[in-house]
Amino acid sequence: MSDKKRAVQFLPFNGLRGYDEMIRKKRKIKEPKKEISERRGAFLDLMIRSMSRGDLIRCIFYKEDHYEEESGIASKVDEIKKEIVVNDKTIPFSDIWELHDWGRAK
Repeated sequence: MSDKKRAVQFLPFNGLRGYDEMIRKKRKIKEPKKEISERRGAFLDLMIRSMSRGDLIRCIFYKEDHYEEESGIASKVDEIKKEIVVNDKTIPFSDIWELHDWGRAK
């Protein structure tokens, strides 16, 4: 028997292909979107208005079924489309939960 054929007999058998992936997806915790209070909304509005292109920011935002964090240089702050672009990721104003602006990037 060749070494290859001999090695194949010791490979693990996966009779339920895709089952592990399905379990991983089920275990993923889905988080509902939090309601933004009037006070938090006013603060976020003030932060967004004070931001400009080239600012170094940290943003926590809601995406699909969970919250994500993105840090980097704001390449676009569009008050007409109501979105910020950070690291080529477009974030709608309505999905922002927390925003920190550290000023101009050097």
